Amino acid sequence: MKKIYDLTLPLTTDIPVFPGQPPLSLLPWSDLKIHGSATNAFFMVEHTGTHLDVPAHFIEGGRTVEEIPLERFWGEALVLDVSSYLGRGELRLPDLERVLGEKDIKEGDIVLFYSGVDKLLGKPEYFTQGVFLTEEVAKFLIDKKVKGVGTDSPSIDSQPFAVHRLLLAREIIIYESLTNLRELRSKRIIFVGFPLKLKGCTGSPIRAVAICG
Repeated sequence: MKKIYDLTLPLTTDIPVFPGQPPLSLLPWSDLKIHGSATNAFFMVEHTGTHLDVPAHFIEGGRTVEEIPLERFWGEALVLDVSSYLGRGELRLPDLERVLGEKDIKEGDIVLFYSGVDKLLGKPEYFTQGVFLTEEVAKFLIDKKVKGVGTDSPSIDSQPFAVHRLLLAREIIIYESLTNLRELRSKRIIFVGFPLKLKGCTGSPIRAVAICG
């Protein structure tokens, strides 16, 4: 029996956003009793909550969300436990090799990093205490020919976002602000993270799920 795990943060008006970005606004638009149907209007940056990044986010002329083939947004994934590095800053290549141990990253994999930082959601540390990847780790993943990299941190790296540029230049999809990866540590799963078909956009909120068992 297959089990589905929800890896998505709820989109609420108090969900943390990157410094300088507007908060999510969710407004009642029509009322069931008054208008005969109920609707809501919302406004948010495309990289709010659990979301993905596509090349146009950092690469001039890079493909936007609707231009990426759907098969890029799902597939076999390996969940790596890097929670022992939470609060220690960067994850370097020797660290990754230690975490991998006997596990192997296959061509076409989506690699997901569990740090446990999602327990800090709503606190300032959520944006600063994540486990950030280094350029050498990004190059290692590129050499492995992965098709996606994800994390429970709100970002896979910090300023000047060199890892974003390295991965997105090769059309490796980036998934950020995942949650509930703890139960999936060191497992192989099927990961699904389809975006909205937002024309011309650099990212999209997603409903990320894992299928395993």
